[in-house]
Amino acid sequence: MAWISVYQEVDGPKLRRLARLLETSKAESLGILNFLWFWGMNNADETGKVLEASREDIEDALAGTTRIRPEAVVDALFEAGWLDASGDDILIHDWDQWQEQWYKLQRTRKNNAERMRRVRSEEKQASGPKTPTAEPEAPGPQPAPEEPPPSDEPVAPKKKKAKDGPEKKKYAEFVKMTEQEYDKLVSQFGETFTLACIEELDNYKGAKGRTYKSDYRAILSWVVDRVREKRPGLEKASKETVQTAPQSKPANPFEKWGDEQ
Repeated sequence: MAWISVYQEVDGPKLRRLARLLETSKAESLGILNFLWFWGMNNADETGKVLEASREDIEDALAGTTRIRPEAVVDALFEAGWLDASGDDILIHDWDQWQEQWYKLQRTRKNNAERMRRVRSEEKQASGPKTPTAEPEAPGPQPAPEEPPPSDEPVAPKKKKAKDGPEKKKYAEFVKMTEQEYDKLVSQFGETFTLACIEELDNYKGAKGRTYKSDYRAILSWVVDRVREKRPGLEKASKETVQTAPQSKPANPFEKWGDEQ
């Protein structure tokens, strides 16, 4: 049986904004959010990315949960920041934080089930019939192994296995991405805003001990919004700097972390 977490922090500016956009109460707005999160348990991955579903699917899921038209509900969820658009993907904002406890429980259950399977398998093997072991033969003279005939062909050196995909570099103590991913962020948000996002993600991962398969995707998923809330106006100033600055490749400001993987 699945369940969702609702924290006290949800009662804040974003909930009030959703209520104003829908012209309803905070209580009804919170109820709409709960139904969105219920739907997300079976239709989003751990990062909040909606899987194989469009905004029309979300509208169908929320239809009937309120007297408000589902199209208007989904529009307000995007405008208030509870849903995010990233390219062709839709993400439930801060999903990995709101529902962190549920996924921890799922991992604990999975690990416990795997441990119990191993224990039962070991007990079954220990209680099964023992196979009699054959008496070892008396050692005797062993023939010397035949040596292969010499070959005049040179032995080719072993090739090192190539790494899959482009190499990732460290841009902070806990943040890695490829140069192409870093350049995309700089091109989209400007260098100053990009560095602020890297610093925000680095501090979060260092404090929480979290890891991501792709730090680049994590920045697009939630870090950009977090920096926009904390430092309004930085993104605009950063983009203006990019437009007026000479077109030269910026140096990596985190060179001290090194490029070792």
